[in-house]
Amino acid sequence: MVTNSAGEVHLSAEYVRQSIKDDWELFPMDYESTLEECSAEVEIKVCTPEDVRRTIEAMKMFRSALTISDELIRAFERSDNDRYVPVITRFNVEESSKISIGISRVQAAEKSKTPAQ
Repeated sequence: MVTNSAGEVHLSAEYVRQSIKDDWELFPMDYESTLEECSAEVEIKVCTPEDVRRTIEAMKMFRSALTISDELIRAFERSDNDRYVPVITRFNVEESSKISIGISRVQAAEKSKTPAQ
């Protein structure tokens, strides 16, 4: 998913269920159980630039089998994840209906220090 201009992502239970169903149909070997048998634990990840690159390649490769829009692919291509620290956050959907994840910018390389004269 891509954040909106405020840096937010809003997910509905229906969106998540449909996304899992779509993936299940294409990649059944990636799943050990049905959605109903899954844990209520969810993991959200701010991806590395390499993760984004691989996702774009996969989206283009499987575009004809999935409902992946050109707009979504372009949004991933415009992402600037290299400016942010990758982070993984886990939470329980049965205990939390809304979460906020702190995302940090990558610090610019330390400026070269000129020796005192």
